[in-house]
Amino acid sequence: MPRAGCPRSRGRLAAWRTQQCAAEELTSLFAPDTFDFVGARNCIDHSRDALLAMQQMLEVVKPGCSVLLHHAICEADRQGFQGMHQWNFYAQDGDFWISRLTSDGKQVATNVNESLRAQATITTRTFGDEWMHNVITKLPANHVQRA
Repeated sequence: MPRAGCPRSRGRLAAWRTQQCAAEELTSLFAPDTFDFVGARNCIDHSRDALLAMQQMLEVVKPGCSVLLHHAICEADRQGFQGMHQWNFYAQDGDFWISRLTSDGKQVATNVNESLRAQATITTRTFGDEWMHNVITKLPANHVQRA
């Protein structure tokens, strides 16, 4: 669930109202450029469409602000693509990649850096072979990304 900052009141976290929706449907609840920060911890690999979820998160974050993804590396492989783990997240040649199995058992991979190149920059950092952080920073609307 996207949250705009972490408001504090008298040293305690202030409450805010949350709304439930699929990550792939964020723009049905939130206007574009709403949040200063959007984060997801080990959950987008459970989604129907991980790339669409990331695109939706990027849509609701303000230009110049970031989406932070903290996920286990290749969790779907370790879990045999069973249960909730439907997507692998991994780094290859410095880029952020995702992959899934198709209904006929073939693994299909997507380079997220390439897919989001026109809208964002991505910094990927791995922590051993277990975890990764991906910081996806939304470009200003007038920015022209060069190849």
